[in-house]
Amino acid sequence: MQQDQAVGQSQAFVLAHSFKKVGAYWPLVGADNSLRLFVEVTADADHPNVRPKDAYQMLLSSIVPGWSVRILQIFWPDPVPRDAFQKQAETWPVDGKEPALPAPVPQAQVSLPKKGEGLKLLHDALLLHIREAPLPFIRRTVIEFVYPGTEDALAWWEGIQGNLLTFGLKTEPLPPEKIQELAQWIFNPKLEV
Repeated sequence: MQQDQAVGQSQAFVLAHSFKKVGAYWPLVGADNSLRLFVEVTADADHPNVRPKDAYQMLLSSIVPGWSVRILQIFWPDPVPRDAFQKQAETWPVDGKEPALPAPVPQAQVSLPKKGEGLKLLHDALLLHIREAPLPFIRRTVIEFVYPGTEDALAWWEGIQGNLLTFGLKTEPLPPEKIQELAQWIFNPKLEV
């Protein structure tokens, strides 16, 4: 008699209690002692033809009956673009001096306020807005595999990562710290980071 399995259950992920080294990987040990391997998938910028649909079809069609794979697409805060813009904006001249122009413009005169007060006020407002605005988000794709503990399953997992490369997708196995960060973000997201 086959036992029904709930789809989309995350209780085992929440109740995980440790990590265990398996080969080159650190799977998460669930409350039910299941081992869960995680890789993050990104598009290879150097690959001319990225085909995620074909890659996922290959991944799902190669699963052995009874194995479990979950593909997670998560919106994750990305402070890098905002921080880079803020650092650049902080270097802008606002003290009333003319900024260095790339080339002289003979037909138009460029002038700034004599004391630069208005420009300073606008600059301060821009910097405040940059600091207070919500972070932009990026989409991260993570594949979770419930490792059944057999050699053929580990060989399949390693082979899948190589096969995804042919479709222009790179994989990076997640270390324990990144898995904990992922679990915290999934189950307790701070949208106002």
